[in-house]
Amino acid sequence: MSHDTGAPAPPRKPIGVVAATAAGHRAAATLAAAWPTEVHVYGGASELRTAFADCDAVVAFLAVGAAVRSLAPILGHKSTDAAVVCVDESLRHAVAVLGGHHGANELATRVSTVLGCTPVITTASDAAGAQPLDTYGADLGFTIENPDQLAPVGAALLSGAPVALIGADNWPLPPLPTTTSTTEDHPTATITITDQTSPHTGLIYRPKSLVVGVGASRGVTADEVLDAVDRALAAANLSPASVAHLASVDAKSNEPGLLEAATRRGWPIHFHPAKELAPIEVPNPSPTVQAAVGTPSVAEAAARHTAPNRPPSTLIVPKTKSVPSAMPQTAATEPPGAAPDALAAASSLSHVPVPAADPFEPSAASEPATAPAIASALSAAPDALAAASRLSHVPVPAADPFEPSAASEPTGAPAIAAVSGADAGADALAADPAECSAASEPTGAPAIAAVSGADADAYALAADPAKSLAASQPAAAPAIASVPGVAPNALAADLLPALAEVSAAAGQPSASLAVTDAPADADHTPVLPELPPQPAAANHLVHALAPAPAPAPMATAAVARLTPRGRLALIGLGPGARDLLPPRAVAELRRASVVIGLDQYLDQIRDLLRPGTEVRATGLGSEEARARDAVQTARQGRAVALVGSGDSGLYAMASPALDLFAELDDVDVVGVPGITASLAASNILGAPLGHDHAVISLSDLHTPWPAIERRVQAAAQGDFVTVFYNPRSKGRDWQLGHALDILRQHRPPTTPVGCVRDASRPGERAWISTLSDFDAADVDMYTIVLVGSSHTRVAAGRMVTPRGYTWSGS
Repeated sequence: MSHDTGAPAPPRKPIGVVAATAAGHRAAATLAAAWPTEVHVYGGASELRTAFADCDAVVAFLAVGAAVRSLAPILGHKSTDAAVVCVDESLRHAVAVLGGHHGANELATRVSTVLGCTPVITTASDAAGAQPLDTYGADLGFTIENPDQLAPVGAALLSGAPVALIGADNWPLPPLPTTTSTTEDHPTATITITDQTSPHTGLIYRPKSLVVGVGASRGVTADEVLDAVDRALAAANLSPASVAHLASVDAKSNEPGLLEAATRRGWPIHFHPAKELAPIEVPNPSPTVQAAVGTPSVAEAAARHTAPNRPPSTLIVPKTKSVPSAMPQTAATEPPGAAPDALAAASSLSHVPVPAADPFEPSAASEPATAPAIASALSAAPDALAAASRLSHVPVPAADPFEPSAASEPTGAPAIAAVSGADAGADALAADPAECSAASEPTGAPAIAAVSGADADAYALAADPAKSLAASQPAAAPAIASVPGVAPNALAADLLPALAEVSAAAGQPSASLAVTDAPADADHTPVLPELPPQPAAANHLVHALAPAPAPAPMATAAVARLTPRGRLALIGLGPGARDLLPPRAVAELRRASVVIGLDQYLDQIRDLLRPGTEVRATGLGSEEARARDAVQTARQGRAVALVGSGDSGLYAMASPALDLFAELDDVDVVGVPGITASLAASNILGAPLGHDHAVISLSDLHTPWPAIERRVQAAAQGDFVTVFYNPRSKGRDWQLGHALDILRQHRPPTTPVGCVRDASRPGERAWISTLSDFDAADVDMYTIVLVGSSHTRVAAGRMVTPRGYTWSGS
C-alpha cells in the first residue's frame, strides 16, 4: 500500500476574542462556552494587535472604526492576515471587516448563530451571489499566480463584461456568471488555468496538476534531487507551483536527501511499493533497476501511479537525470623529465571515486581507484607477455551507473594488454583486437604507454597500439592500455610498484614516469610529447592523462499530468422544510456548475444556486436517465449535484448513480446526509423508532412483490417496528392492506399505527390509529406509515417504543 510523507500541518490557531466593555466580555464568554476548543479570550482593546498576530481569526467586540485604526499599520495581505469580525455593543450585527473570503464571512455567520445577531457581509461577489475569484478552485488546490489581477478581473466579471475563461475544461469548478465564455474573441478580461510557464495575460491560476516521480541513489543530496526535478519541469515549461506531490518507490522512504527536497519546496511526497510500480507502462524500463528494486522503473512509474481502479496519469516528461554539483579535480600537469620527479608526481596523484558494485545505487563515498587484479598479475609475471596472459578480465563500467541500459552491460574484454616486442604472441594479440580493450573501444586510446628510449617503433606503439601491434613492431617494454571507467592517474599510481617489480625481474633499471595532459587527435588517440634522449636501457612510462570520468547522476525525475476528476455530489434535500436542509447540502448546491433532479425538487432550491449554474430538471419516472446523465456529465470533468428528497442513500438517487461506475473510479463522489421522511415522521409522532426497526418500500415497480412479502414476513416475525415507504397509489391500492394483514398475525390488534402526510411541508397532517382500526384508504404516496412493535405504546398522544431500560428508583 502506498504511503505519504510530508511536513505535518501546523496546529490550527484559535479564534481570538477581544472585548472592551462589560457587555462585550459577557458576549466573549458566551462564544468561549459555545466553542471551548477554538476560542482564546484576550484582554481589552489594547490586545487586539496581539490577537491579530496570534490567531487565524479575531472577533472584536469593538466599533469597526476603532478596530480598523488599530490594525491598519500592521495589515499585510488578505490571504495571510487573520480574518476579523466586529460585533457592536448591542449585539445586533456581526460585521465581516477583514478577510471576507478568507474566513470572516463564515465566522460572521457562526457568531450570529450563537449570539442571535445579523451577519453583515459586504463583499461584492457574495452580495451578487457569485463565486468569489480569490477562492475559485481553492478546494482543488489552485493557487493564484498574480493576485494583483483579482480586483480588475473581478470588477469586469461582476459588471457583466465579457470575460474569457481559458483552460477550465475538465476541471470540476464552481459556476461563473454567464458572461464568462471559453470562446470569447474580444474579452474585457481573461482568466487562465494552466500549469505552463509560457506568457499569459489576465488572472492566472495554477492547478495542482503535476506529479514528479523521483529515482534516487543512496546518499543523494537534496540539491541534486531538486536539480533533477527542476530540469524535468523546465524541459516542458512547467510551473513548480502546479506540482501536486513528489513520488518514489517505498524503498526510498527514509532517504534523507529526498525527504529534505520535498520539505524545502513544501511538496508532499508519496511512496509506492515496487509491486504497484512494476506493471505501469513506461518508455524507459531498465532490467538493472528491475533486478535492484523490483520494478523496471522508479521515476516514470511513480509519476504515473494512481489509486487502484484509476487510469494512470499521462507522462509528459520522461526520465531526466540530474547533473552532479561536484566534479573531481584533474591532476596537475607534470612536464616530461627526470624519472624521480615524475615518479613522485605519480605517487602523489589523488584517488578518485569509482562506481560502486551496485550500479543502481553508486556509493556516495570516494573509494581508492585501485586495480588489484592488474597489479597482482604484473607483479607475478616474469615478462610483459606473461603479465598480459595473467591479467584478469574486468567488466567495463556502464555508461550510466545510476540506471545502466542493456547496451552497457559489463564486457569481458581485458582491461590491460601487455606485449613484448620480440615475442610472437604480439601478432596473435593484434589479430584479435576484440580481446584488447584499447583496440576494441572507439575512445579507448591508451592512457599509459611504455617506450624505450628514443626508439621510433616503440614510440609508435604508444601513439597507436593497434597499428603497432598489427605490424609486430618490436617494443622493449610493455604497453599498457587504459582501463575504461578507472581514472588513469589512480591507475598509474597503483601500478607503479608492480611495474618496478617487473623491471627488476627482467634485470632492467627501474622505470621512469612522465605525466602529461597530452591532447588527443581526431580519432581520440593521445598525442604524446617528444621525449628527450634517454639511455637505451631505461624504460620510460609515459602517462597521457585523460579527463577523469564525471560523477554518475544520483537522481532522476519524470513528470506526469494528472487527469482532472469530475465531481458528483449526491444531495438529499430532507423532508421539504428549508430549515431542515443541511448546510452542507447548501454548500454543495452552490459548488456545483450543473444541478440535476426531479423538477418539483429543484423548484425548492433554485434560489440557492449561483449565477451561471446549469439546471437540468426532469419529471417523474426518469430516475435512471437522471442518474446516467449525472454520471456522464461528471466524467466530463464537471461539478455535478444530483438532487433528491430525504437522504440520497434511502430510496433516492445515490444507488442508481453509483451502480453505473462498475470498476472504473474516475469521479470524486461526495455524499451529503439528509433527514429522511421516516425520521421526520417519527419525530412528529413521538419516538416510535426508539428501538430496532425495519424500513420497507411497498412499491413493486423495481422489486417483485414476492420479495417484498418475504421481507414483511421477516419484520413481523422479528417484532420490528416497521416503516412503510410508497404505501399506496392509484395503481397499487392493495399492497398496504396485505402487508398489515401479515403484521396482524404476529402483533396484538391494539398495536399503534402512525401516519404522517407531507412531513415538515405545508399541509402536514399526522394521526395515530391501531392495527384493528386502521383504514388504508386514508394513505397515499406522500404518506409515511409506521407500525409499532408489540412493545410500542401511546403515551400522552405520542407513539413510544421503549428501549427496555430499567431506570434506578422506578
